[in-house]
Amino acid sequence: MRTFHLFTILCTGLLSVACSSDSGTATANSNAITTATATAIAKVEAMTAAKPAASLIGGLSFGDNWTTTAVIGHPMDGGGTNSYSGIKVTVKQYMAYQFDPTAVNSNSASINLFGRIRSAVGVFCALGKLLPAANVDTNGYPTNGNHSIAFTSANEATLKTDCYIDSSSLSGKSITMAVSDATDTTYYDKKISFTMPGDTDAFIAYIRSNSSNVNIATFERSSNGRYRTLVQADLTNKIARMEYLSLPTTASPDAGGLYGYRMYLNETADEGFILVREGGSSSDYNGMRYSLAGKPKTSSANLSLSMSNSNIGDSTAATSHEACYSTSGTVVTDGSICSSPTVSLIPTAQTILTGLWTNRGNAGLYTNEGPTVGISAFNATTMYTTAFSW
Repeated sequence: MRTFHLFTILCTGLLSVACSSDSGTATANSNAITTATATAIAKVEAMTAAKPAASLIGGLSFGDNWTTTAVIGHPMDGGGTNSYSGIKVTVKQYMAYQFDPTAVNSNSASINLFGRIRSAVGVFCALGKLLPAANVDTNGYPTNGNHSIAFTSANEATLKTDCYIDSSSLSGKSITMAVSDATDTTYYDKKISFTMPGDTDAFIAYIRSNSSNVNIATFERSSNGRYRTLVQADLTNKIARMEYLSLPTTASPDAGGLYGYRMYLNETADEGFILVREGGSSSDYNGMRYSLAGKPKTSSANLSLSMSNSNIGDSTAATSHEACYSTSGTVVTDGSICSSPTVSLIPTAQTILTGLWTNRGNAGLYTNEGPTVGISAFNATTMYTTAFSW
């Protein structure tokens, strides 16, 4: 479990990041870490504009489950005894949580694609902000070697205001950030690793940040599971691809704690696509599966939503609920996706993740940090049929 959670990031500009320096040792105003972090967060959160509008009412293909009947377990329920235990929400409420990057469960863990990406790459906001300016090379990367990152009461307020990080428990402590050249430079230039106080496993990251590409890979292991985040942003063509995978610690193909997310964003065409598979085992349909396609920058654009979950009546891979609606709240088609932008039927999510379930006992899933891993060159069509890999 992480020592602290990073809920949001100050640096939200795409390429220009100006973080103020704290008193004492001069820290970097802008470097490859802060730029890459800002880019990743800005790209992923561009899709939040495609959320279902609060004014949307009506049956769609979901019937009363959309706005009236609560049938899905509350996303804020983190297990055990908490104020959300046993509480259910409607489909529309569930989707509202899915598009709130700040939403966390009762264990303070992020609960959706946006928050999980934020949390995974957000640690760079703190590292980049506290990195001494003297330890940044001419390309903006931290220089190779070990760097001490100090958390003090003097920078506590700044981190809370700028990065929305409560670092009070870390005040007076330091972490050592180890930096080296990436062994394989196909996707990344630098490897960065560190261990937070109280943790036994290192947080490992790979990064490339230049005027053409921003690539980030993070790998985490803890007593709660295994986590991998991949972000690749083609700044020239304005295309971003993202993946997030969460595996449980139990090496069983039928354990229910597998989470997979994928996003594709083409800013020039104004098209965004999301694929989500949350929980459930390889053989049941209790887990949530949905895909969404929309135009994030277009006001009142149509959105396609395809969802499959046993709580709304889906019991086989061949069944799912579809709808086409506008962010302004107008139902366009009830029971079918939009003609444009289109989105594949959600059962493909089950197929895509089958390999991970089958191979979950493979030790490589738990020990290999995958330094050469890059996101497959999927697009708006193939993102639903290209398998995840580790």
